Amino acid sequence: MLFRIAIIISIILFAFLILSVDTGQVVDVIAKVNPVFILIALGTLLLEILFKSWRLQIMTKIFAPLSFTNSLKVFLIGRPFGVVTPGQVGDLARTYSLADKTGLKNSQSLALSFLDKAFDLFFLLVLAALGLVGALFLLSNGTRGILYILIMLVILIAVLITFIIKKNWIKFFLKPLFKLLVPHKFRAGLRASFEDFYRIFLAILKNKKALPIIVISLIIWPLVSIRVYFLAAALGISAQFIYFLAFIPTIAFIEMLPISIMGIGPREYAYILFFSLIKIDKEQSLSLSLLSLITNGIPVALIGYYFVLKEEIRAKKIPLIE
Repeated sequence: MLFRIAIIISIILFAFLILSVDTGQVVDVIAKVNPVFILIALGTLLLEILFKSWRLQIMTKIFAPLSFTNSLKVFLIGRPFGVVTPGQVGDLARTYSLADKTGLKNSQSLALSFLDKAFDLFFLLVLAALGLVGALFLLSNGTRGILYILIMLVILIAVLITFIIKKNWIKFFLKPLFKLLVPHKFRAGLRASFEDFYRIFLAILKNKKALPIIVISLIIWPLVSIRVYFLAAALGISAQFIYFLAFIPTIAFIEMLPISIMGIGPREYAYILFFSLIKIDKEQSLSLSLLSLITNGIPVALIGYYFVLKEEIRAKKIPLIE
């Protein structure tokens, strides 16, 4: 049901958007793309994939052996399912491949897959919040009140991190992520095995490998901002890099909300809204959003689909593909 609603929302939003812009100008902007900057952007995408695969390997190796090659395959296998499901929850399809390659139980693999997504979302929320406050600070020419908000936000994040190792705080923090990311068919199993799930999470936090996991998580989202910056340069869009660091995490969060497919619709409106703040017209913003989709989600999904076919993973076996 959610899948159908997301498709309808994507179609309606995108249709209204197309009717409100000069499509000829959008085509002209994309047609003049600079291939050198596109290649640089694709290089950052490759780094992002490698870092995410490395993080999954580090997390998994705390509990079972996993080679980097297999970790890369597991990550890529989730992408075709991720791009066609609301909120990219299809990424959790890699649970089955992870269990097969490590010998872990499905419940353990699901917990690891969910935690991998949770790390992504947590650091995305942190950077999005900091980015928005930073953008307000820049756009308001350094208003002192905005600086105070930024300081309060940093303190709040520090308090959250300090207490997150407590089980009750874990429940409080993970509950909204649980509802956002986990399909109904998985929820009963995760609720029933919360103690095991918590032990896995706590084991990761207390392990000496937690530091590289956190560092990698902090690197990933700035890489996305860098990629979009070079895609903008490829389209001839001139803007300070600081605004990409400020805007892109929030746009990425909007893209992950389970209200559309591949983020189509909400992502484009978000690009237009945020970049209008720095005087980028909507045709250029729409071009940037479409180029981001073409050079990011689609090629990675196609590569992942190759491994899906090679390992004979069937969509009908994935409960979250409805």
